[in-house]
Amino acid sequence: MPLKLKRYSTRGPNWYLRGTVRGISVFETTGTNDRKSADTLRIKREADLLERSISGPGATVTFGEAVVSYLNAGGEARFLGKFD
Repeated sequence: MPLKLKRYSTRGPNWYLRGTVRGISVFETTGTNDRKSADTLRIKREADLLERSISGPGATVTFGEAVVSYLNAGGEARFLGKFD
């Protein structure tokens, strides 16, 4: 079942993604109340879930996700450098 855009009046004005892609359930906010932007995010999220389900999560991990995983596993932030 593809992801659908829904609005929940009790949760505010933002659009939410709801559905299942290849057995992965999704219920998350798009962070926007603009329908067109929310639909663009829906398409990107579906593509990401499809890619991860085919290639596996390790093949599609972003650098940011790798950094967070490294820190959560006890890695030291001093090896990440300093940013302005």
